[in-house]
Amino acid sequence: MSRNASLHTNLGASILPNMVAIRLTAPRIGTGGKFPAACLLCWGMFLGAASAQPTADRGGVRNFITATLSLAAAPGDSDTDRRISDLVVVVRISNHARETQYFGDVPVGAARLDPGEEAPEQKIWEDERCHQRRGLPKASVISVTGAYERDRSRLQASLRHIGLKLPADEIVPGQSLTAGHDGAGRFFAAETRTSRSHVTILLKIYLTDCTL
Repeated sequence: MSRNASLHTNLGASILPNMVAIRLTAPRIGTGGKFPAACLLCWGMFLGAASAQPTADRGGVRNFITATLSLAAAPGDSDTDRRISDLVVVVRISNHARETQYFGDVPVGAARLDPGEEAPEQKIWEDERCHQRRGLPKASVISVTGAYERDRSRLQASLRHIGLKLPADEIVPGQSLTAGHDGAGRFFAAETRTSRSHVTILLKIYLTDCTL
């Protein structure tokens, strides 16, 4: 065997165990290097999920209700013919939540209304305390009374009842709630009117955010 061939054989014999050792140790070094990185990645994901997890929702709501009374103008009638005094509207309110319960009839009045006139808006009811969001309170007009100034005849409007004769002056409830926003906050509004006397009652249910 020549010297060069012998050298090549000796180099090959010396390199082979080293290459085997490198291949055997390389995965271990790679695994050892990847393990902390994987742990950090999992820990980061855990912290991210924990920080993204919302805290217990303590948000609640308080409601209050306002009423605005007005008298629509009808063509052909003079102001004195349809002017109403001592107007009283009764609003039935029902609101039931775990934190607060209410059911009752609330009177709303106006000393005098001329056709085309609107009485100032009045706050007629408010929640005693903050409560869970469980939907809007129920508010409906159940009676409207007053007197016509021209002859002091009575104004008496009532709801329609199944099996009874239609009232001469019927309370016609609004068909839907309209969302809005003003200086007092967010509200839902519904309008009720009387068919003969043309009294209009605008009820607005306001929503105020609060903490339980």
